[in-house]
Amino acid sequence: MPDDRTREAVLAFIPDLFFSTKVEALCAGLGRPFVLARTEADLMAKAAAARPAVLLVDLTAPAVEGVLTRLREGPAAGLPLLGYTTHADWKRTKPLHARCDRVITKDDIAANLAGELERITRLRDGGGGGD
Repeated sequence: MPDDRTREAVLAFIPDLFFSTKVEALCAGLGRPFVLARTEADLMAKAAAARPAVLLVDLTAPAVEGVLTRLREGPAAGLPLLGYTTHADWKRTKPLHARCDRVITKDDIAANLAGELERITRLRDGGGGGD
């Protein structure tokens, strides 16, 4: 059975090194373990190995559609999925939004990661949380 720290973990698919470092620092400030995957294979292996509280996925990443499909079919299928995009890419990524439990922008992550993680985690616990 996972310990409390594992249940708090954020497993992130963020190919961008600079932004992943920023999210890692934000998670550390919140006391949340952060597990990074930069490739689809790495993400699937880490999702199967540890049941994190939240999946955080960059919807602007190359081949993200396949990543979303595998996440929703594999061992991480029941986990809350928080997708993020940019304001500039919102329309382009719109077809992917329905495959996430919630979609936010990079600015939302910087401004209120704690609130977003709490909101998306409530989905796992059956407490709602969508807008």
